Amino acid sequence: MSQPSPSKGSLVREEDRAWAGFWAFVESLPPGALEENGSPERWSARDILAHVGSWHAEAAVMLEQLRMGTYGGWDEDR
Repeated sequence: MSQPSPSKGSLVREEDRAWAGFWAFVESLPPGALEENGSPERWSARDILAHVGSWHAEAAVMLEQLRMGTYGGWDEDR
């Protein structure tokens, strides 16, 4: 027997908790940690925040397109 789909409210609360945890971690970093360079195979904390911010902005665009009915699918070459 399958479980019922989660409600929109429960999904929003879950996302809010996850973001709160993310920002609590970022705020717990010691002074200067954002500026520390990562090794060639690792990103710095600043690189990760920029990456998350870029994807957050991309998700906002996609959600607006979905809302407007204009979403044409993912184009990874954009």
